Amino acid sequence: NAQQQQQQQQQQQQQQQQQPQ
Repeated sequence: NAQQQQQQQQQQQQQQQQQPQ
């Protein structure tokens, strides 16, 4: 999920922040 977070952080900042990095 680490790679997905960096890419989707711009689109889904709220959801990605809730999930562990």
